[in-house]
Amino acid sequence: GEVMKKNEIGTFDYECPTTKFLVVPMKEMGLGAVMRLGAVNALFAAIGTNRTLLLINNAPPKSDRNVRKKWVHASCDRHDLQCFYMPPSPCTITGKELREAYSMSKSDNRRLFKFGEIPQEHNNDRVIVSDFTLRPKHVPPNLTSTLLQYTEQIIDAIILRQQQQSNGKDDNDRRKKLEELFNASKSLITGESYFDREKRYYYFGVESILHHAAVFYIMRPNLQYSTRIDQIMRHAIPPNFNPEHSIGLPIRASDKCIWESECLAFPQYMKVMNQTYNKYYYSNTTMTTSLQRQQLTSIVLTTESQSVLRDKE
Repeated sequence: GEVMKKNEIGTFDYECPTTKFLVVPMKEMGLGAVMRLGAVNALFAAIGTNRTLLLINNAPPKSDRNVRKKWVHASCDRHDLQCFYMPPSPCTITGKELREAYSMSKSDNRRLFKFGEIPQEHNNDRVIVSDFTLRPKHVPPNLTSTLLQYTEQIIDAIILRQQQQSNGKDDNDRRKKLEELFNASKSLITGESYFDREKRYYYFGVESILHHAAVFYIMRPNLQYSTRIDQIMRHAIPPNFNPEHSIGLPIRASDKCIWESECLAFPQYMKVMNQTYNKYYYSNTTMTTSLQRQQLTSIVLTTESQSVLRDKE
């Protein structure tokens, strides 16, 4: 117990002694930018260099100054990603390892994303710290091949275990399903989603299926908040709610209205909802009865703004 306390190792921490780590702090910007331009790029860089990502803030004294900063979006005592989200990995490092870790320079970070390289003299270091600017990055060139290699290794291990359990007999149906799983994974890793720039709002990563999958992975809520979210959803959504018969209305009306865009008054949003309903639902010739049309009038409003909720009333 004393040894664990001295090295700042928790009861449920996994040391993973053969693992190499890339440590990246969460930055002080809006959540969307931090996730899409920060955490996702960090995950890609870690995979591309065959390292495990750790997203660390509020680190012990004498660590890299950037990982010592508290994350502005975290309100619990940890002041880091794990206040709300699951960590990228159950593996951890000691405070000593973090304090002694090499911190990448700007030129190191450029090579990290452009070529997928760690400085040669630090390639064998167990822990590397990288703090990079939040802007679109090159995808490390070996990211795709590394992910395909991981996928193939996992599926091969499943096939081997099944053969051992069946005394060497080959289950062709099961093998075929695993091959289909690998092909589906390959399509996810290498594919791009269709994007029409004239009809859709553009943002970094919008064309990459892998980018969206990484966002979902990084933003997995921890057990406490996943339970709380389920409770809120059960309370907020009626039992007979049909999402196919509804229109979503997400309104972000805080900092976006101050610096980045002009926000509408609530009656204007309602006018847009009415136009959407008339264009896509009411005019649908297959919905012939008034009852069918009434089923399509649910509006799901989500917002972080108290003023929007007051205006709604």
